[in-house]
Amino acid sequence: MRGAGKWCARLAAALIPALLVNAPYAVAVTPTFVAIETRSAKQTFILIKPDLPVASVILFAGGNGALGLSSASTMRWGASNFLVRTRSKFAAHDLMVAVMDAPSDHQDGMNPQFRMSQEHSEDISAVAKYLRGRANVPVWLVGTSMGTFSAANGAIGAPDVAGLVLISTITRPNPEWKIAATHGVASMRLASIKVPTLILSHREDQCELTPATDTSALKNRLTAAKPVQVEQLVGGSSPNSEPCGPVSSHGFWGIEDEAINRIAEFIKAHSNRREP
Repeated sequence: MRGAGKWCARLAAALIPALLVNAPYAVAVTPTFVAIETRSAKQTFILIKPDLPVASVILFAGGNGALGLSSASTMRWGASNFLVRTRSKFAAHDLMVAVMDAPSDHQDGMNPQFRMSQEHSEDISAVAKYLRGRANVPVWLVGTSMGTFSAANGAIGAPDVAGLVLISTITRPNPEWKIAATHGVASMRLASIKVPTLILSHREDQCELTPATDTSALKNRLTAAKPVQVEQLVGGSSPNSEPCGPVSSHGFWGIEDEAINRIAEFIKAHSNRREP
């Protein structure tokens, strides 16, 4: 029996490293800070590159989108935003990650007008080009809340985008914006988008600008995108937070892993891998 015990111990010692390598979130990848020139501005972002990425994602935070990045781990605003706080979880799914800040000429914040502008589309294209230079894999655009304006704009105007993920999408107007987008992102030229699109929402989202009940109408405006998939999640815990805040159902607080898993599964299912 002693010999059997020693054999089991040796087997466990051999298996544990392999299990750790294959377990989700087991391998930490060191983020880096990147700054590139685009238009007449500087565009910064956090880059997380796994060894063998299967796709790339550009993440667009909600709110004013001005993270104020000064390093890969230091930001002035937005650390609790859903996509910002879960950036390493995307990388753990072998996705190369770019967390995009506002450009240097909009560090006071990106309003919907700028997020839907040609200038912003050019910034997104520049980041996508940079990512393709680091790994020849499909580039996806992922936006949450106000960031869905940016992601949709990039899918409309940026070349060679492989797919789109809209999370807690803005579908209702805010009078303060002073724009004609009465249906938020749904008022954009969504019929121009032809790439696979995932619409993700929380069924209990209480934000008046992003009700989950609008997802069907949003899907119907994506007439050329194939496929378009709608996912509505439930659960999680919401501490005392305002309805449109990042630590509420609007920001998938408490069910982050489930949300990221759904996103990663969709991206992998609809990406044709190319060698990096």
